[in-house]
Amino acid sequence: MNKKELLRQKLGIIEKCGGQREWNKKSGVNRHGDQYRHFMVKSAIYEILSDNSHEVRTEVEIPNEWIVDVIDADTAMIYEVETNLTPASKKSKVRRYLQAQCMGPVIEDIIFFDPTELPTDIFELKKELKEELILN
Repeated sequence: MNKKELLRQKLGIIEKCGGQREWNKKSGVNRHGDQYRHFMVKSAIYEILSDNSHEVRTEVEIPNEWIVDVIDADTAMIYEVETNLTPASKKSKVRRYLQAQCMGPVIEDIIFFDPTELPTDIFELKKELKEELILN
């Protein structure tokens, strides 16, 4: 079983342990009360990954009503856009998203982006993100 199939299987498990399975229903960038810069970064991440033929979803709900900004099924990566992320909240998110009964060992890593530390020009933003995203 490849990583994409394994991630899809895990998304089925997420549904069983309290999350909503939106994987097959939503494509594109979904908004969840985001500030403009947050939404711009999330949209750019989605666009770069999908332009590289990755299967990507945004705003995927996992148990306890937590919402993952971006999941890439091809690389099993989570991308979180978070303003002023403290070490404590980062640790909490990592622990929450890597719960064995939900996402567990299928997720390769979580990459955090602070929109206030990224360019506001969309072309510069995409250029910088391309250097950080896992595209292979």
